[in-house]
Amino acid sequence: ARLPAPEHCPLVVVCLPPSAGSGVAFELLKRGYFVLLEKPGAENSSTFAALASQVDPEALNRLALGYQLLHDKRFRLARRIIRTGCIGQAKRAYLRMYIPTSGWSLERREWALGANAPSVWLEAGVHLIALATWMFGRPQVISSANVRDGDHCVAGTALLSHPGGVITTLDTSYLAGVESLRGGLDLQGTKGTVTIERGSYRNKASRLLVETSTGASFVSGPEDEDGTATLLKRVNSSIRTQGRILAQAEIDYSGAL
Repeated sequence: ARLPAPEHCPLVVVCLPPSAGSGVAFELLKRGYFVLLEKPGAENSSTFAALASQVDPEALNRLALGYQLLHDKRFRLARRIIRTGCIGQAKRAYLRMYIPTSGWSLERREWALGANAPSVWLEAGVHLIALATWMFGRPQVISSANVRDGDHCVAGTALLSHPGGVITTLDTSYLAGVESLRGGLDLQGTKGTVTIERGSYRNKASRLLVETSTGASFVSGPEDEDGTATLLKRVNSSIRTQGRILAQAEIDYSGAL
């Protein structure tokens, strides 16, 4: 692609199907660009490992992965609430992400559901894995089950165990019906609950609801999701001030509410 020189182009965002995105990101990193890679595949996936093995370690300081939900106000606030202890000890969490397919173009349907399509875990499930890890710590997989259409995984559920005894259930799937809520979070603690309802693609308004055993409640929203915009602002700020992209573990997502 014809792009300005890296010194005149602060960031290139790669929004391509997973089968093509990593190759484009590799070429851009070799040419010296800062890259935000959407649909990245999990950080410990074979796709990401192959990308990391092909570039110099320095180049990985110029790569960010598009886990925009980690930057969304609702999820940042939920993590902060968990850490304050106002719902007691977190015990069970249900994270879900559904992808309605009814309004897709033929091209989008082909790459997501066609013969060489990736798993729904690579399109949606990676965001749930990233959220569960970010909120509760690195997990161990207890069990998982997938639904396949031919060789393609179109739905999946995983049960994870986290440090401190938190158990999370991840649920992701393509939906053939009309658009509805795209998913969210249901979290049970010993003294209360946290719920996040995410809107549809056409109506992106989401809300957060907190209820405690004392009868207190708190609602944030409905508001438009702001994760992508916040992610871009933080990546650009990091490039300008430090000349690199901060690793996920170095960014304090719980602040800047």
